[in-house]
Amino acid sequence: MTDLSERIGNAVKTLAGDWAKYAALGSFALYAAGYLALRFHLSVLGLATDLSVLDERYVFAGARFLMYFLATLPSILIIALVVGAAGWLVTRILPAATRARAVDALRRPWTVLGVGVLVALVAQACMRQCFLLHDLLLAPTLPEQPDWPIALLLHPDDLPFYFIVLVALGLASLACLRLLYVDEQPSRALVVGRSILAALCGIQFLLLPINFGSVVIDKTLARVTPATALSTPTGQSAWLVWEGKTGVTFLVCAPDTRPCSLLTRPVDKGLTIEVIAADPIFPTLFLETRARRAPPSPAP
Repeated sequence: MTDLSERIGNAVKTLAGDWAKYAALGSFALYAAGYLALRFHLSVLGLATDLSVLDERYVFAGARFLMYFLATLPSILIIALVVGAAGWLVTRILPAATRARAVDALRRPWTVLGVGVLVALVAQACMRQCFLLHDLLLAPTLPEQPDWPIALLLHPDDLPFYFIVLVALGLASLACLRLLYVDEQPSRALVVGRSILAALCGIQFLLLPINFGSVVIDKTLARVTPATALSTPTGQSAWLVWEGKTGVTFLVCAPDTRPCSLLTRPVDKGLTIEVIAADPIFPTLFLETRARRAPPSPAP
């Protein structure tokens, strides 16, 4: 009992001594993830802001990314259990000799390395598409490429499944990397392969907050009265895009007219923002306008 108490006391002391390091590392990771997410979110919108390198909104964006990431883990666990159960049922059907050869092949380090590298490359090929998204609020029409990120922006109901797939692929690559460290005496070629897979995993997890900011972050904007943005009533529509330290930015669009414009008004005590609705901005700007412009179908 005394030994157990001493071990617990030593563990608590060690944790307390390292707590500052863990807190600093966690804060930096949260800040870095928020910086990437928020900056790419603003780039997709085409918005220039007064954000400095150090801003608390990066931390809030990082916390939002972290909570969204953690919320996907139960779904990934369910998917892993279903896939594992299906794989177990398939192996029960196979003859014993075939099953033994398949298990032996999957345990080989080079097989694990190949699977990990393939998964990482496929995931990154998809995740890099978000770099093509920029200045979409000012575009006369949405670009045709990249097609699937544009489809996600127009139909945001599929965004949770998209992010779950990205996280699942990242965890699969990480699991393959962990399995490669079971061998205590790897060959020099395997060490090089592990290093390559580790670099790919790092890039893959860096791309997660970038994709979160570019595609997954909610693109719903508050619609305001035209007088709020333009000081005088007009037939245009206006949305609040960004509230900065020195100015407030609005998106202003005339009916059925593209491109829209971004208008920044300086912050003053007399500025009153009247919100009248909340709109998913890309479906509102492009799907609804496209539907209004479409010619009526001919009568049968």
